[in-house]
Amino acid sequence: CTVTATKAADANYNAATATVNVTVGTTNQAALTAIATPASIVFNGTSALSTTGGSGTGAVSFAVTAGGTFCSVIGNTLTGIGVGSCTVTATKAADANYNATTATVSVTVGKAATTTMLSPLANISLGQSVSVTATVAVTAPGSGTPTGTITVSDGAIGAGNRCTITLPATSCSLTPSATGNQTLTVTYSGDGNFAASGASSSLAVGTSPTAITFTSSPNPSTAGQPVVLTATVTVLPPASSVSSAGVTQAGGSASVAAVPTGSVTFSDGATVLGTVPLNASGVATFTTTTLAQGSHTLTARYSGDANAAVVAITVVQQVDLALPVPGLSAWMLALLGLMLAGLARVASMRRANTPRK
Repeated sequence: CTVTATKAADANYNAATATVNVTVGTTNQAALTAIATPASIVFNGTSALSTTGGSGTGAVSFAVTAGGTFCSVIGNTLTGIGVGSCTVTATKAADANYNATTATVSVTVGKAATTTMLSPLANISLGQSVSVTATVAVTAPGSGTPTGTITVSDGAIGAGNRCTITLPATSCSLTPSATGNQTLTVTYSGDGNFAASGASSSLAVGTSPTAITFTSSPNPSTAGQPVVLTATVTVLPPASSVSSAGVTQAGGSASVAAVPTGSVTFSDGATVLGTVPLNASGVATFTTTTLAQGSHTLTARYSGDANAAVVAITVVQQVDLALPVPGLSAWMLALLGLMLAGLARVASMRRANTPRK
């Protein structure tokens, strides 16, 4: 602009003027502050960007100027696209009176929290496998699809006591090696963008099914005669069913899985005849001579053990009356002796009277 200075006339002097040119330039704005709310977010979470301070009417814009692999900005919203930290620069544009100005703010992006969930488990028998279904959910405000693995374990050491789910799969097969209530621990490993998490649940593992056969010999027998009772117990895998005459099962299965331990108790109705431990082949044998005449329902009951189920079976034993042996009185024995002696004399006399050739 041009400024004119005028000195007015007085009694002795005329008025006089002079001019000067003045240039008015733009000035710096007041201090600008960039704000991210919140300054720490999780993967796929967002932060609202704003500013305070500055001067004039210039528009404010935001841009990621460092750590572009971790953050992206659209308008005044920042989104965490990776785990790390970034720098956002806020720029308030110049206007007719003020120069442009900038400010920066740092934002940290952390892993999104997760929750590992385990589906309800059906009870199984020892030797069975159970399909374990587990999923991983992302906790808001995080979002996205986790990768990595989920490890399932019942705490025991063995190949069947542990299995691994590789996401996006959701299940794996576990074969516990002990009976009872087993605690399954499920652990998600986490990945570059999602935090680890875990869960636990109880799995009831019952004893293995068993089968028993029972024979009595001889059958029928006679009163007082020794009768041999034989029970054979087998532990069965719990996969299928079997139907065999003379075989009673606890659980149902098809082929032998292991040799049981424990004992078999033999009974005649409510009367216990004896208890015999199983041998290495799963066989128990007991001999009785106490069965009276009549029909007897005999029971062989297997006690079960830590891994095999209790099972029982019955057979019907027929006991007949023993035939009596007649007794000989003294006079009959004397008469028999006389008869034999007479026969001997007759035979001797015949030999003596026979001419010799």
